[in-house]
Amino acid sequence: MEFVNEESCGFLFGTIQIQSKRISNFIKAENINRENKKIRFEIAPKDYFKAEDLALEKGWRLLGVYHTHLDSPPFPSKTDLKFAFEEFSYIIISLNNQKFSSLKSWTLNRKREFIEEEIEITAN
Repeated sequence: MEFVNEESCGFLFGTIQIQSKRISNFIKAENINRENKKIRFEIAPKDYFKAEDLALEKGWRLLGVYHTHLDSPPFPSKTDLKFAFEEFSYIIISLNNQKFSSLKSWTLNRKREFIEEEIEITAN
């Protein structure tokens, strides 16, 4: 994955197993934010529809969205909360000086508060 000096974003695809999600694929989306791409990302609604169509075509499930935070920790912002969908996972990748630092995954509870999801990275 190549990063630029703005927030990168994209879609996460995979399956849901009993109490876990397994991400098997991702695709990059264009950050269309017009205010400040260094601290905000925005995905066009048409790209969400394309992601849903791709998931149906491939037999995948659209599980969520990833985005980067430049030189800040991987915690959701108020803007992230404003645009979040229930049941989606939100992986935030923290980059420091354009290099991977850490990542966390978040989902919404019924009170529309982000709660951290456990991540296990496997080879397959």
